[in-house]
Amino acid sequence: MRFIKMLSFAKKEEQYSNLSNKDIASQIPSKAQERSVFPTIEENVEFIKEVFGDGIGIVNKELSINKNKNRISLIYIESLTDKKIVSSQIIEPILKEDIATHFNHADLPDVLITSVIISPKTKITEQMKEVFSGLMRGSTIIFVNGTKKALIVESREIQNRPIEKPETEVTSLGSLDSLTEDIHTNCNLVSKRLPTPDLRIKKFSVGRLSQ
Repeated sequence: MRFIKMLSFAKKEEQYSNLSNKDIASQIPSKAQERSVFPTIEENVEFIKEVFGDGIGIVNKELSINKNKNRISLIYIESLTDKKIVSSQIIEPILKEDIATHFNHADLPDVLITSVIISPKTKITEQMKEVFSGLMRGSTIIFVNGTKKALIVESREIQNRPIEKPETEVTSLGSLDSLTEDIHTNCNLVSKRLPTPDLRIKKFSVGRLSQ
């Protein structure tokens, strides 16, 4: 049974590895493709977790800004996202910056993207399909409570060393990337090849001594 599942997984890998950036959106469930961003962060986070499930490693962090007058939520996929970028280019500037309070609440996403967040590759969207596409590419999503807008901040993790071709297993079809000794890197590779909410990753320890 395990072997059959592996064959099925391999066929999915071949299917998704040839997708262009535009094709990634087609893998998003129809209810997400047709959905706009919700006005509350709770609705947005719940909807994303409902589609992805619990097995892919969704991380959600809520922050209060402007002396607790506004709430925002950061959400990303752990195996695809560089936590250093999230910390230094997103969270630290937001918490450090004394955001002016004279603007309308609806303008807060624009203020964050133009005056606070350091990352140069950031955009605003009102469509859930773009939110899901960004998540599956390793971006960090920021929801601002009380607005129907989301910020997509590019934060994909770059591997510490180049991924080499496998020397013992040669194939003329499919990926030429080989897995490494680091489980986080392997999860990143698999998630990159299978940019779909159907993917599930479960972590557990094996071995009585080696753990």
